[in-house]
Amino acid sequence: MHISDLPVKAAVQCFQVVGNDLFAGSDSGIFRSTDDGFSWKPEVSGIPLNRKIRTLGYLGKIFVGTSQGLYSSSDGGSNWDLITNIDNLSLDQIQKLSVSHIICTLYGIFALSSAGVLNSSDGGNQWSVVSTTVVSDANPYSQGGLAAIGPVIFAADGNGFISSTSIDHPG
Repeated sequence: MHISDLPVKAAVQCFQVVGNDLFAGSDSGIFRSTDDGFSWKPEVSGIPLNRKIRTLGYLGKIFVGTSQGLYSSSDGGSNWDLITNIDNLSLDQIQKLSVSHIICTLYGIFALSSAGVLNSSDGGNQWSVVSTTVVSDANPYSQGGLAAIGPVIFAADGNGFISSTSIDHPG
């Protein structure tokens, strides 16, 4: 396997396919390959370099969960914006938000974060905290995850799990 341009210590955490492009999220940032993984270039415009990329998702926009914030790109990954419109969270809380998992479904976008389970039902424009029972910690190697079966969402944090029957599910 040829991975020529990824830094040796990139510590890749996740991948996301968007069209014909492959994105890799790592402890060194986001990288994009337009040639099936033979070469890579960094895509960091708007994401501070000290952010560890923990998860990627795609639903019309690319969503990135980091060690400090949730970001989106509406131009295919060239530019990234911190998502600041999360109900009931201050800007300081949003900037310190650790996001470990993202899933994009027909019923919305869900993210497991240090504030709990976040949801956007409008393509990522407005977000809300739908559960604080299950949270993600700042450890990128911690247990936990998100899954969906139709409209039912499951969230786990290594200490237990909840489903959309026990959270305020918007769908």
